[in-house]
Amino acid sequence: YTNPAKYILYQDVLIGLFDKHVEGCNHKEQYAKMNDIFARKELKTDAEKHFFEYPIALSKVLEKKCEIGIELKKAYDDGNKAELKNIADVKLKELYDEVENLRRVHRKQWHETSEPFGFEVLDIRYGGVLARIDTAIYRINEHLEKGISLRELEEERLFFGSRKNPDVCDATFAYFYSKIASAGILCV
Repeated sequence: YTNPAKYILYQDVLIGLFDKHVEGCNHKEQYAKMNDIFARKELKTDAEKHFFEYPIALSKVLEKKCEIGIELKKAYDDGNKAELKNIADVKLKELYDEVENLRRVHRKQWHETSEPFGFEVLDIRYGGVLARIDTAIYRINEHLEKGISLRELEEERLFFGSRKNPDVCDATFAYFYSKIASAGILCV
């Protein structure tokens, strides 16, 4: 039942509810390896291109997003303003573009293969991810320009539930969007 792709995709980059579950699990290397495999794969037919378009776009997002919250927290805790600026101006903007591409690819495939009903839920989820990336860029710039504290990054990152072992890379309960996107109550 563990699906790190889902909680990495939908978790908030500032709040980092699943950062502790991602930390030390080499997800970034795994997604980079997937991207390399996809880049080397010769897609000859339109059907192959169509089939692989979504996993390629998803793996690019996951590689960029899986550790960005960890990087953000470290840069903030270390007072590394240059790295915070780089994250806001480069990494988060690239991530935003990759998520938007993923949404468009997913939308195209959905509407080519399914009824239109249901994609509105995915639009809302992708829209939430995009809005939170935009807010993260805004909040980091507010911190850098005006010295406003980033309370989201001041909170300790914790494991969920009874998990205490950092050597176990799982979060088996994290399969509902409403439990991934926020620690608050979402009536979705």
